[in-house]
Formats: sequence, structure tokens, C-alpha cells
Amino acid sequence: MRLKVSAFLLLLIGLAIAPASSAVFAQNLDLQGNHWDTDITLQADGSTAQIQEKQDISIRSGTLHFGSRTYTAPVTVQSVFLIENGGNLQQLTPGSNPGNYEVSGSNPTTVKYHFSQTLNSGNSFVVQINFTTQLSANNLLDWFVIPGGNIYPVNNSTTTIHFPNGQAPNSSLVRIVQGNANASVSGNNIVIQSMGTIPAQQPLEIQMPFGAGVGSAGSTNNNGNTNSNPIVPNNGGTGLLPNDP
Repeated sequence: MRLKVSAFLLLLIGLAIAPASSAVFAQNLDLQGNHWDTDITLQADGSTAQIQEKQDISIRSGTLHFGSRTYTAPVTVQSVFLIENGGNLQQLTPGSNPGNYEVSGSNPTTVKYHFSQTLNSGNSFVVQINFTTQLSANNLLDWFVIPGGNIYPVNNSTTTIHFPNGQAPNSSLVRIVQGNANASVSGNNIVIQSMGTIPAQQPLEIQMPFGAGVGSAGSTNNNGNTNSNPIVPNNGGTGLLPNDP
């Protein structure tokens, strides 16, 4: 079974107004993602990943009191950080008040983070969530860098994947299952860079095997191309399955 940490980001409006008014107001919320960056460290056991996810978001219209991020596979949240409207970095503490974050559910798991101030049109914020997750198939990463349920476009996305020593695959084994991106090898890391703006509701999904039995990052693929060549996007394909060679 492939790991499907398909997830959706939902920025919710924390206003004490009538449900009908809330629905209308939510429709007027207009957000722009400046960056959605992910740092993934795969553990030597081949079954665990440490992930740092950072989103930089501008509010073009609307008002926000809190936001939330939902993962459709169990994750263990370690810490949440916020920068509000160009201010100082703050580490949130567990709770339901301003400056706190809450974690609910196990599958799915939702992280709700409360701003210390009301954010309005023209404001921006950066949220970083650190967590661990268990791969459902050993030595196979199948990750939705940006989930299909994301409600706003994202200008840029960079994903850096750190492998245990000697376990980074050749870039020819990296699949961009959904979305449009390039992959390159840097030492024992693989960097996946988006190409162009990622529209709202458009996922960016990556897959790759890793481990001692996988083609190394320094090898050459069957076409004679080195691992620095870009990956051709595989939009809508089945991608790499655990039993692929």
C-alpha cells in the first residue's frame, strides 16, 4: 500500500457570526501562497520520515483569526511556529487561545493554529509545522507536497529530501505523479522545484524508492542521462508502486 499523506489546507474564519454570513464571508476570502516549502528527512529504518512544512501566505481580501491544516494519514505533531505580518518568529504552545495550537484526530489529523492578532487584507503570515509520519511501505516515499484540496494558488514550492547515507536514488527513479516540477541531486539530497504557479486545487505529488537496493544518486540511467537532468512530469499516471523494480 502506498503512503497517501494526501492532505488539504483549510484556512477557516474564526468569527462569531451567523452561519449564513460566515458562508458568504468565506467565499470572499482571497489568499495567495508565496512559498510552500517542505524539508523531508528519511530515517535509516526506511519506514519513518521527519518533516518540516512551511507556508508563506498573503491575504488579498478577508479576515483570519486562525487557520488549520488537515492530514489524511496519522502524523505526530512536534511543534508549530508562526510569523505574523512580518513580525517575530513565535513558537506556539498547546491550547485554544490566541498564540496556541490544537491537534485533533488521528486519521485524519487536524492542526489548528490561532493567530495572536486578527489578520486582514494586506497582511501575511508564515506557518511552520514539524511532525513525523510512518511510511506505509518501507523504502518508498509517496508524498503530496501540496494537497489537492488546497484553496489558493502557490507561486513557488521547493522540497528537499534528505536520505540516509548511500540511500539516495538516481533522479531517474523520481516520479512527479501530479503537478509540474524538476528534480536534481545535491550530495545525499534530492531537491524538487516547482515550475510555474501551482493553481488552487492542483496537487503536487512525488514518489521515489530509496534504500540499499535502489540505483544510487551517482549512477547513470539506461538512457545515458546523468541524474542532473529534469524529470518529465507524469500527470495523472499511476506512478511508482511498491512492487516496481
